[in-house]
Amino acid sequence: MAQRKLRKSKGASEQDGQEEEPKKDAFEKSDPLITFKAGDEEQKTTTTMNTLDYDYMNEEYDLIYNPLKIQGNKEVEEEVEVEIQYYNKVGKNDIIGVVNIDVQWIKNFEKEQQLNAEQEEELRKQKEREFKAKQEDVEKIAEEKRRFAEEERIRKEALDALYIKGVVKCT
Repeated sequence: MAQRKLRKSKGASEQDGQEEEPKKDAFEKSDPLITFKAGDEEQKTTTTMNTLDYDYMNEEYDLIYNPLKIQGNKEVEEEVEVEIQYYNKVGKNDIIGVVNIDVQWIKNFEKEQQLNAEQEEELRKQKEREFKAKQEDVEKIAEEKRRFAEEERIRKEALDALYIKGVVKCT
């Protein structure tokens, strides 16, 4: 099995409905730090000082791990752990919260997005084919009108010629 690459993209905090983090100290704001873990791989955000609602808009992280390295634990293989911590300058950081995200859900979402893109492309091509077919029909109708008009002109000229010929004979 190939390695998997998971990405926390720019602006995900906005999309994921990030809310203000709880205050951990009575006298100061928390200094949030987020850790992403997948298998043996781990990535940390920057520590934001004195804020409750930092927006990680310009941060991007790649988690690359090989599920074969963690064969024994199926749960770890299929989850990404996101841990929010309160950064302490001295001592161990305090954990504010932890959530595990099912990697299968991410893979299914990516597949769904790919299918949607393919369906949109197929729909675009179908509309293009229909447009070309209608355009060809319009061109055929226009050509038929031109042909009919030309035949009508020739018929009128023939009738006029017969009339003139008859008039000329009579006079």
